[in-house]
Amino acid sequence: SGAPSEWLPVPDDEASPAPEGPAPTDGATEAVGTTDEHTPQPRTVPDSLHGLIEEVAAERQTLTVLNYDDDASLLESLETYFERLNVEVRTTETPTETPRNTAILHRGSDPVDMAPVRILDRAVRIERADDAADFETVERPTLLRRAESDCYRVDGGGKQYLIDISRLVEEEALDVGRGTLYTGFQRLDRIDDEYGTSRIYERIAASLVDTHLFGQSGDVPDAGSHTLHTEPDGELVVAWFVVFDGGGNDDRKVALVCEETDPGTYRGFWTRRPDLVDRTVAYLRERYPVDTSSAEV
Repeated sequence: SGAPSEWLPVPDDEASPAPEGPAPTDGATEAVGTTDEHTPQPRTVPDSLHGLIEEVAAERQTLTVLNYDDDASLLESLETYFERLNVEVRTTETPTETPRNTAILHRGSDPVDMAPVRILDRAVRIERADDAADFETVERPTLLRRAESDCYRVDGGGKQYLIDISRLVEEEALDVGRGTLYTGFQRLDRIDDEYGTSRIYERIAASLVDTHLFGQSGDVPDAGSHTLHTEPDGELVVAWFVVFDGGGNDDRKVALVCEETDPGTYRGFWTRRPDLVDRTVAYLRERYPVDTSSAEV
């Protein structure tokens, strides 16, 4: 049900010649911005933070398990593992008898990679066991690497979860010691909501990191050390984001972008994908330019 009609069985015969042309799992089927060796394609500046969140949600990969009749606990374990990678796991029966107990990672109807469930389960269990000896004896399926998009979903996440991710981004900026940090507080006076928040921004202000703070007007300690961007309503009132541009290093770029859908409930993503971080920064700079005549715009 729902399996694309162009997915056909292949005879299980080692003597069969390899098909001409690229395999379905080559770079042409990789999503923009995945952590594969292929270079991401350029993307346009988003029209809003909400639009960027929707775009990322639409890029979500799916792991479809075909004709599954194995142990149910294996499937539950994979669902738990792939959930943290923002990959939906589903099962389906196909009109063909084979493949059985096999998972296809795909985006829409475009296949990305394929592996038997038992092979995936073994690799996942070894990763969780953190046993170096076992790691040396098992080759990690490429499907697991291609599922790691470096973009993780925030869906219904509460305040503490967002604070933890925000600290990760802020500490990254402090560790690099240069570059630009963009933070949306919804209301600027929220910088004083928690002692840890105000303390870390005091440390950032004393560093070479350039800070831009966004939200409704409010009191900000040592406001002259930051560039303030305010608006009385609109997306800044519902957006919680912390974005670090990496200070010139793609490996240090990281961003949290989400919006409040109900009081205290947020939806969005956090990522280390350089392309997504760059597009978020480009949007914030274009939508909220610095007014050189005033520290506040």
